[in-house]
Amino acid sequence: MSDIQNACNGGLRSYNSWLQEIQVSDVTGWRWRKRGWITVQNISGRAYIEQAEINRFIERVKRGDFAQRPVVPVSGGWSKGERAARSRHRQAAPTRDKGRPT
Repeated sequence: MSDIQNACNGGLRSYNSWLQEIQVSDVTGWRWRKRGWITVQNISGRAYIEQAEINRFIERVKRGDFAQRPVVPVSGGWSKGERAARSRHRQAAPTRDKGRPT
């Protein structure tokens, strides 16, 4: 039995297979790693995750450590303040005179 197989039997598993199991995309898994929400082990260029790290992550999810306020769009698109700010931004943008030679 190889060292990697021993490691897998000792609590490590493929990070990608875990992401597939919980139905999360590779991109989301990459974001979690980048934000420091989850730690993986690199073995021969492949990402592995310990069962203890999975358990820690699940506990943090249950506590609401990653919860954010939902973004609820207003009817009609942007709110009045956002619409006004975008309108000012468009008006302030420099325009190029197309009739002038460059």
